[in-house]
Amino acid sequence: MTFFYTYPMLSQRQKAVFGTLIEEYTHSAKAVSSTRLMRKLSLGVSSATIRNVMSELEDMGLLLREHKSAGRMPTDFGYAYYVDSLMEEKEVPGIHKREIIDCLNESISGGIGEILKRTCVAVSRISMLFSVVLTPNIMSGTVLKIDLIRIASSKILIVLTLHGGFIKSILINVDHEIREDELGELNTLLNLRLSGYKLSEVKTNISNLLQGTSAKKRHIVSRLFDAADSLFLEDNMDILHIGETQHVMVQPEFADTERMRVLFEVIEDPVKVSKVLEEADHKSSGGVRIGIGSELDIDNMEGCSVVAARYSIGDIEGRLGILGPTRMPYSRLAALLNFTAFAIQKRMVE
Repeated sequence: MTFFYTYPMLSQRQKAVFGTLIEEYTHSAKAVSSTRLMRKLSLGVSSATIRNVMSELEDMGLLLREHKSAGRMPTDFGYAYYVDSLMEEKEVPGIHKREIIDCLNESISGGIGEILKRTCVAVSRISMLFSVVLTPNIMSGTVLKIDLIRIASSKILIVLTLHGGFIKSILINVDHEIREDELGELNTLLNLRLSGYKLSEVKTNISNLLQGTSAKKRHIVSRLFDAADSLFLEDNMDILHIGETQHVMVQPEFADTERMRVLFEVIEDPVKVSKVLEEADHKSSGGVRIGIGSELDIDNMEGCSVVAARYSIGDIEGRLGILGPTRMPYSRLAALLNFTAFAIQKRMVE
């Protein structure tokens, strides 16, 4: 669902009041009073003047108050205006950069799944919110080379390397022994015919790609690929990793255990998480996307927001995101995900 907003034109004073209110509310989770804003701002105006500005912002739909005498808090529309018009992406603190990089380096002996799982945990720990990572779907990747390696007389290891260095392997059983010279010929044939094609094209057009070769070779290749069917499962790499969840318990919005339960139902479902990440409409200066509150067309996501980014491994993409209450530090989280996506990409090509 795409939202198109018409934002009001704010004066410099209105922007200063609104921006400071956003920061204060994000920090405290409590409605912000005019007196509190007067202490924070250096505008040289009275509390009554700031209260009038807050009333103007409320009339514009950017703020709301739950009680007549209470302070104000941002609306979803207000957050959208802030993200699109006022937010400046912050620099990631060095300590957090080192934590992400150290986490990636610790995973040097692990595969892509282990790398992403560790990274997800680190992002969750830094943000104190839910962190999710969807691994890349390899079907959109381009074949660089295929290696057929004999493990035993009836076992063949198929190693698939995609452009960008992404590697997937699977051990298969064959119903009769393939001679060493046949295996070498098949290896040469597969690389000659399949290199440069997307894996999705290989899956759907393997017969056409092997046209002109002997029936015997096509038959053997067909049997190999049938046995290695999981190599082509589109969902088998669309795996969801969830970071540590205990950190989000400190957020006052999630003190309600029922609300936590229904949110867990969303974040534990890769399909729903993918939909949430895709529905982030607002784009930060670094390319990170943000979805706010009522914009997310997902049941049980009321009062929640998502910050989402894409990372690339060669020509395939994965996604990572942070989910939490609408009261989240969007600029800090956008910078964190932008850096994390870059770090993942750099790690995977080393």
